Amino acid sequence: MLDAFAKVVAEADARGAYLNDGQIDALMAMVADGNKRMDIVNRLTGNASTIVA
Repeated sequence: MLDAFAKVVAEADARGAYLNDGQIDALMAMVADGNKRMDIVNRLTGNASTIVA
């Protein structure tokens, strides 16, 4: 995930520009999706014994 952030910032820096609203929104969406994935992993891990049984 850090690579995606670094890439967007580096590209903007190379252009001498700030991140635009669309880029910031895309990064925020990526973080939100990552948090959802972590919630799913935690639920699966927490219920592993029930799922396997």
